Amino acid sequence: ERLVFVFGSVDVHLSFYYMKYVKGEDIDLEAIAERYVDFVADLPSDPTVIKTVVGVYFSPLEDADVGPSLHSYGSLTEEQAAQVSESDDAKLKNRQERVMFFNRILKKRCEEKNIEYCDINEEMTDPETLVIKESFKDVSNHNIHLVWETTLLLWLDKWMWLRAMAPPDFASGLQSTLEDYLSTKPWAEKTHVAQTVGVDEAVHNA
Repeated sequence: ERLVFVFGSVDVHLSFYYMKYVKGEDIDLEAIAERYVDFVADLPSDPTVIKTVVGVYFSPLEDADVGPSLHSYGSLTEEQAAQVSESDDAKLKNRQERVMFFNRILKKRCEEKNIEYCDINEEMTDPETLVIKESFKDVSNHNIHLVWETTLLLWLDKWMWLRAMAPPDFASGLQSTLEDYLSTKPWAEKTHVAQTVGVDEAVHNA
């Protein structure tokens, strides 16, 4: 049996800005990451159970969309969001470095606590620019979350135990759920690449 935990996205992608631009304080991402892992380690479980902590995904946003995204989520006022847009905090390099810092702490703490750590950031980004590949970006420019169907297909590739648990037609069914999801966003100004080439092609030939 396995327990999989996904922590930290809100802390890194939203709370960092709330603390700095609303509270006027620095967020302690190191302490947060360590506490997350400690929480997982302290959960009672059978010794045979494998605990896995998943690292935070990279930010999919363009620099110009960071401030407006924070306002859309209700984290900041329009004025505060404008301050973010004018700052280095909105720059991709700094955002991805923040993710990498958080994940390094997660990984280090997991090693200390004998917990499995895993992420797929390398598979979903351009290694030179650290830009998330279009296959995993939402059609909404303000969405900090990745498209689940293409992301899940990467996990199916990486975790053989997950693929073994999934129904035989699960991967092929991702196209249908993606289409259903995208139909809820008729206002989107762009289409998703998987709508044209399919989920499998978008992931494996991105």
